[in-house]
Amino acid sequence: MPIWISRRLQGEIKFQLPVDISVNRIDKIVMNAGGDFSCGALGNAAVLAGEQIGLFARSDSLTLNASEGPVQIQAQNGEVHISAEQKLSLVSASDINFLIYSGGDILQGYFPIEKFSIISGSASLYPLFLSLEKDKVYAYFARFMIKPEDLPVVEQVVEFFFHGKLTQEKKTFADHDKMLICYKFKEFNHDVVRFITNDNGFIAGICEKKIRATRAGRNIPR
Repeated sequence: MPIWISRRLQGEIKFQLPVDISVNRIDKIVMNAGGDFSCGALGNAAVLAGEQIGLFARSDSLTLNASEGPVQIQAQNGEVHISAEQKLSLVSASDINFLIYSGGDILQGYFPIEKFSIISGSASLYPLFLSLEKDKVYAYFARFMIKPEDLPVVEQVVEFFFHGKLTQEKKTFADHDKMLICYKFKEFNHDVVRFITNDNGFIAGICEKKIRATRAGRNIPR
C-alpha cells in the first residue's frame, strides 16, 4: 500500500502499518528534525554505507552502549584511531587484553621477536606474550601497582637478578642474554612499576613476593 506525501507539514508524521515500510530514492534521502530524532527497532537495526558513515555530536556526548552483548569496533583493512583532547580512559570491571602483532613496538626493539600472541589466565602478568616463533616464550610484559613500602622489595629483586639499582624513572638492565626494561610512574596516586623482560626467573621472583599486582587498572580507585 503506497503512501504519498506531496506537501510540507508543520506537525507530526506517523506511520503504523502491519507490513514493511520502504523508502527508496536514486539520489539522496534527507531526514531532519528541529528537536529530537529517534529510530528504534524491536529486532535488529543496521546502518550501511558504500563509502562513509559519520557520527557527530556538536556540543554534548556521543555514546555507544550495549546492555548485555559486546561492543565491537573493527577496521578490516585500515587503521583505528582513538584520540581525545583532554583525557582518554579505558576501564574494565574484569580484564583488558592487548594483542600486538609485528610493527615496531617496544618489545621488538630489544628482543628478537617477530610476532606475539596473548596468553590469558595469569593474574599477575599484564599481559603475557608468547612468541609464535618455535613456540617459545621470549618476553614478558608485566605491570605492577605497588604500595610505597613494597618499592624497596621490587628494587631488591631487580638488584638480585640484574645486579643494578632501579634509581631512575626508566632504566635498562642487561646481563648476558637477559634484558630488563623498568618504568616507574604515578597513576591514580599509586606507584606503578612496569617491566619488560625476557627473564622468566625475574618475573617468577617478583610474583613470589606477593606484591599487589594489577591488570589494566584493576583495583584502581576512581
